[in-house]
Amino acid sequence: AERRFELVFGTIHILMFLQILYYKYNIFSLINMLQPCHQILLLQGIALLSAGKTGVLITIFILPALTGTLLAMLFPETVGLDQPFEMEAYWLQHYLIQAMPLYLLLRRNAIALRHASLNKGFIGIWILAVLHFFLFEVCIHPLPYACSSSCVCACSLMLC
Repeated sequence: AERRFELVFGTIHILMFLQILYYKYNIFSLINMLQPCHQILLLQGIALLSAGKTGVLITIFILPALTGTLLAMLFPETVGLDQPFEMEAYWLQHYLIQAMPLYLLLRRNAIALRHASLNKGFIGIWILAVLHFFLFEVCIHPLPYACSSSCVCACSLMLC
């Protein structure tokens, strides 16, 4: 029963990620798939579908990024979510992202919780910093006067 729950919710996570991919493709904004909320949704799906150590490590490494999804719920930026069911998907995605880590930490006799450490927490913060602050905020959405040619090139490929 536990494995069936993981397979069902892992599949739901992956399907929701694909739904977001569809929405972003429709508005020529694929670069926004690099936002941490979208990445966490995909990674939680992989963690749920994984029965081994990979799922445990993913669970621990994404914990620091959950502050961002909580802030997205407290201060939502929903302007432009006007495709069919996009607003509902936004809220469902963020509630699922916030609720699932509790299960992931406690599943299989709390193996992820037992393997969690300060060092792994710092690795999770580093991953978040690279994904969100460096890759997404600095390169993809640079200040107009600081835009590099690689960012312009990314934009010309229908990524943003």
